[in-house]
Amino acid sequence: MTSEARYYFGVSANPSLEELQEVVENYPVFRIVDGARTVPGAHGPGSK
Repeated sequence: MTSEARYYFGVSANPSLEELQEVVENYPVFRIVDGARTVPGAHGPGSK
């Protein structure tokens, strides 16, 4: 797992906050909410 995390994301298997901050601009972030209802065609707050 360690080598895969470093190879694909440039971080260690258990990255520190500082290590994540170095690569955060390169990857999208998704929020997963258990049990949330979805509305087709709807977007999150602030999106167009």
